[in-house]
Amino acid sequence: MNSRIPNLVGALNFRDVGGYPTIDGRRVKWNQLYRSGTTHAMTDEDLQYVFARGIRYACDLRSNSERHHQPGRLSGIANIERPAGGRRVSRVTIELLRRRSHGEAAARQ
Repeated sequence: MNSRIPNLVGALNFRDVGGYPTIDGRRVKWNQLYRSGTTHAMTDEDLQYVFARGIRYACDLRSNSERHHQPGRLSGIANIERPAGGRRVSRVTIELLRRRSHGEAAARQ
């Protein structure tokens, strides 16, 4: 098993995004941001692995129709539904996540 890409059965392309370069020259921190192409087919073992990572938010970029036909299995994780498709949506999603992250950081201090 690769440290970036675990051997999950039903999570297409699930991976840790840590280490990738950012636009401003820094790097994404490891164990902070994950991505996956699917969550609807995750097995119970896949879900145990994901929940053990401490993931608190899932940003679902699928269309409403895709979510309706293949609901995700990440119950217990806050789901942010933002269908992809344009810069404006992406900026809104990023701002929403940034605000939530900063709010939690302030609450922990």
